[in-house]
Amino acid sequence: MHFHASYDDITLDIPGDKGIYIPAEDSFLLLDLLKDFIRANIAQIQDCALPVLDIGAGCGIATLYLAKFFTCVLTVDINPHAVAFTWKEVCRRGMQRRVNPVTASLLDAFYDHAGSQHRYFLACFNPPYLPPEDYREPVISGDDTRAFYLDKALYAPGGGKDTLEKFLRAMKPIIIPGGHVFFIKSSLSGIDDTAKWVSDLGFIIEKSAKVHMFFEDIEAYHVIA
Repeated sequence: MHFHASYDDITLDIPGDKGIYIPAEDSFLLLDLLKDFIRANIAQIQDCALPVLDIGAGCGIATLYLAKFFTCVLTVDINPHAVAFTWKEVCRRGMQRRVNPVTASLLDAFYDHAGSQHRYFLACFNPPYLPPEDYREPVISGDDTRAFYLDKALYAPGGGKDTLEKFLRAMKPIIIPGGHVFFIKSSLSGIDDTAKWVSDLGFIIEKSAKVHMFFEDIEAYHVIA
């Protein structure tokens, strides 16, 4: 079984047996914010030699979109099947010189690179955020890793608040001053005043968007360091 996903001129045929996150409303909400930013700042972006990050990249649809405009994209996912799929799609499009794939947990990738000379211009992150009452610690059952990696992509203790906070704290020392960070959060995360929350972490909100899904609002943010 395969799933089809498309955005802009990117079309993907994603295997359904590898635990790769299939793009959904949250993915496209985040991509739309990225597109708006890139369109409004295309001249600056064309001259940008700094690397950018796609954390929790899943099938790599945001990575492929970013690689159309940036010359160095670091794409990170904990699922090695997702990283392999993204790299296959990168190679199919002749973008190997623009993308560096990394298999790592969402935050380990930062700690591996934070001590280097890299400073990033932009980062995006679509974290796990299903609410606390649904949380269960993922485990690998036998040879079946599909459910394990899907759980890693979907579920988070605290509705994702702790993960997002660690992400933004990790970003602060490695994003350039005035750099751009894009992320998804759920209205059930327990963050009541998002503007104050990001301000306390050293960022300001530039733009946001949301869509209502079942029992929650899915919110996308573009914040500036």
